[in-house]
Amino acid sequence: MKERVFIAMPSGAGKPDIDCVASLNATVLDFQENGKARPDVRFIHGNCYVALCRNLLTFDFMKTDCSHLFFWDDDVAAPAG
Repeated sequence: MKERVFIAMPSGAGKPDIDCVASLNATVLDFQENGKARPDVRFIHGNCYVALCRNLLTFDFMKTDCSHLFFWDDDVAAPAG
């Protein structure tokens, strides 16, 4: 069974940073192209209560078959992979 990664992004009232979105897209493509864990990306946008958003995303994660939960803040850019 291939591992699945649940990437959870809570986002407040502002828009996610463009570098963050580009990093997320590059990471998802890297997962798919290199046969790594299958990603499941979820967002909650427009809620200023980050703790509540994380709880809701965790609840969504628990209903999936994903093996890993990764929180990615909407203002963080990272290299793919």
